[in-house]
Amino acid sequence: MNTILLSSKKNKDRTFLTIVFFWSLVVFLYKVPEALDLSRYYDIVTSFQGSALQMLVYLSGTNFDFIYLTSLKIIYDIGIPLSIGTSVYVSLYFITGLLVIKNIMGKEGVIKVPSFLVVCICLAVPFSWVLCVSRTTAALCFLYLGLYKYIQKKYVKASIFTLLAALTHISMILFILVIAVGLIISPILKKVSKGKMILIFIVIGISFVWVGNLFSSIIDLMSETSIAETRYNIYLDEDNFNGNFLLSTNIGMGVKAHIAVMLFFYPLLLLTDKKWDIFNTVLLLGEIMIIIFNFTSPHMVLRLSLFLMPFFGLLLCRCY
Repeated sequence: MNTILLSSKKNKDRTFLTIVFFWSLVVFLYKVPEALDLSRYYDIVTSFQGSALQMLVYLSGTNFDFIYLTSLKIIYDIGIPLSIGTSVYVSLYFITGLLVIKNIMGKEGVIKVPSFLVVCICLAVPFSWVLCVSRTTAALCFLYLGLYKYIQKKYVKASIFTLLAALTHISMILFILVIAVGLIISPILKKVSKGKMILIFIVIGISFVWVGNLFSSIIDLMSETSIAETRYNIYLDEDNFNGNFLLSTNIGMGVKAHIAVMLFFYPLLLLTDKKWDIFNTVLLLGEIMIIIFNFTSPHMVLRLSLFLMPFFGLLLCRCY
């Protein structure tokens, strides 16, 4: 059965409501472990003595990114369960990613995508990951909207959404740079043999592992937390990380299975896809970064997997 992927207003509204309802139910039923960032965010919001405006002022004075916690505070103050706010952000993460894919596929003359591919795209990242770094998930909603508006050549709106993404989570600066680099080098890579190019880039990526100190400042920056002196990394067991995400004995098989798929399946998609554009380039750059951070920071591997969802999804649809 084929599904028209958000191709009409009526269908778009139905898809939105279906996804929001599904994730609202899942988030409501899901008992958030104390180790997750989400639990800490809830504690910060519920324990803050002051209004949402006071929280905004406090956060903007102490942190670069403040939108996510402020929005949760507004929800909390008006009596809406925080889980509803989380479910909306989680839903928007998938919806905005699908919107980007739909827009590109529409420009390429394809308006129908098989239902199972939509499901595969939505399940490309485990649910627990989406909740583990919920502030990153919220920031990616804005980043995808920025990319969506850029594709539509609405550059002012694209800039606004991109700024909102950075103000929601500072790690978006890294992903914005990846997209910018992708835009610059895509025309160059398009002229090079894909097999040779992918091999060269992956070798370069592996080589950079041995000079991982160059990335230490980036890792430290991306790992900063908001209004909290203690980092909660239990769900990644980062304190006991042994230097290789895939081979680490203290990381679950389910997590490693998803990373293994990314490491081995993404290159196959890149080799199979007949086109080459910004999406291919970003997926290639993301693959290299996953290899690098596999040896240095599980936290960044997780964030990269979230970031690459629509880029993976588009190539999956094209190859199908």
